[in-house]
Amino acid sequence: SSMPFLGREVFNLSVESPGYYMALIGTLVLPTNIFVSQMFKDMEERDIVLRLSYFILFGIGLICHFGAFGDYSLFQYIFGTSVVFTYLNSLEGVIMSLLSKLISPDLAKGTFNSGLLATEAGTLGRVLGDMAITVFGNDSSRSPMLVNQLYLPFAMLVVTTVLLMQQFYERFVE
Repeated sequence: SSMPFLGREVFNLSVESPGYYMALIGTLVLPTNIFVSQMFKDMEERDIVLRLSYFILFGIGLICHFGAFGDYSLFQYIFGTSVVFTYLNSLEGVIMSLLSKLISPDLAKGTFNSGLLATEAGTLGRVLGDMAITVFGNDSSRSPMLVNQLYLPFAMLVVTTVLLMQQFYERFVE
């Protein structure tokens, strides 16, 4: 959801360009899920979660601008967000599969079940992300530092997730 804002503020894109990009990136989800399922078919889900998290960190590293490789480019942003978006979608499927095996059967019954709670947690995450875009967007600077302000906290969350996953690795047995 950061593309319309960052496209306009950082890259001076027209209003239509982010829409085309988001439509294109949406077409990558199914091929990526097929690729991930073939690549990791003989692995445990807990290993897949860790590996996909590393791919996501790689994508965030591509998105952020550290000044070491010259000017920040639209290609850098598009490639990084493509990696992050597609692997986050793949990760969601693996996490839901893992959750369905670990959750108590009592929590899978009724209206307020684990699926609804997982959906609401995802919605809360999108709301917090949109709020971050709004807060950092009020800075009104047209620099790549705006991208770093949005994505470095996300990188810290992914690193925290990886560390927690490694700490409780043995509990995530199929």
